[in-house]
Amino acid sequence: MKKSLILSGMLGILLTACSSTDNADSQSVTNAPPAMPESYQTMVDFGIISKNDAMQVVNGQRKALSNNFYRFKESALGQVTDGGDMFLGFAIAQLFGGGVALTDFFNPLALFRGNRYENHLKKTFFWVEVEEDCDRECGYKKVYDIVSLAAKEHTKNLVLLSENGVVEHDWKMNKELESPIREFEAYGTKKSFFGETLSKSYANDLLIMPEGYEPYSVERSFFSLWDADFIYVNGKRYFGSKVTTKEFFTATLHRMGNYYRWDYDNSQTLGFAKASETYPNFVLIETQICYAQRDISYRNTNESVEACQGDLVIADGKVTYTHLLARSSARNLQKSNMINAKIHDARTEIFTEQEWKALFEKNDGEEAVSNRL
Repeated sequence: MKKSLILSGMLGILLTACSSTDNADSQSVTNAPPAMPESYQTMVDFGIISKNDAMQVVNGQRKALSNNFYRFKESALGQVTDGGDMFLGFAIAQLFGGGVALTDFFNPLALFRGNRYENHLKKTFFWVEVEEDCDRECGYKKVYDIVSLAAKEHTKNLVLLSENGVVEHDWKMNKELESPIREFEAYGTKKSFFGETLSKSYANDLLIMPEGYEPYSVERSFFSLWDADFIYVNGKRYFGSKVTTKEFFTATLHRMGNYYRWDYDNSQTLGFAKASETYPNFVLIETQICYAQRDISYRNTNESVEACQGDLVIADGKVTYTHLLARSSARNLQKSNMINAKIHDARTEIFTEQEWKALFEKNDGEEAVSNRL
């Protein structure tokens, strides 16, 4: 009985904070646990977004879910496990997949309009931690090792998708190669005034593409790192992207457009996530990598599609979907995970385990308006 009262009290404090004035709400929720999601903090640390704006997203998500929990909860078919991430087996990905979108009642995109984030939030970033005596050649050697393993896992995932009949495409692996990737000069390779190459591009030669799948006539890289340099973040030295509004590219994954090329795009994401288990000291960030296209399948010839592959952060052995911006989920991500890469959702971190439990217990036994209709 006492435990129930405590939990109900916690929820009451939370909802009271959410119903107060904007200033009071911002202050009370900002000071409430938990801390900012780890992936958001990573973007703050590397200077992609400000701490204040990241916290505004967290506060908005907390308020939106608290005030709409009936609708949110009813979208789930049940409480299932989500890789052990959530208390009570709360599968937030399943809940959002059930028809409820955070943007139905909170749109964080409004926070990031204007020149300040115009170029930051439509990019891919990459960094790898290096030692103090590591020069550019050493830094690129670390990049090569990471991309090489990611390419292997990317290829393995696609081949398994074919072998398990998940996709119709016939993905094959070139088993005769000694190295899975090849360095080459991709279109747009950057050079200094003195002819020094400032970018590196890598092709995945391990993968044999199905005939007609690759839509480009110009060879595109599997991964490119543009104009790399050394930076310090939280006392650690990194080699990788420059965070600047002057450059249009910082790093590039060769995305094909995730609506009907989801098997390739997701395999890239999962491949780097798997590589991160071996090399947890690199960070790959994609923000608002979007495609506006028409579904060319025979079933829906007139369907217009707008989708995003990001927003995601790959680090510490997993890929985290941040949902920092609208329409950010990848298509068939769980279905395409043949290599058991770790997938995480940043939205699971916006409440503590105790707060999630309080929200569930508060709503148990109470009648929602929609139930009476």
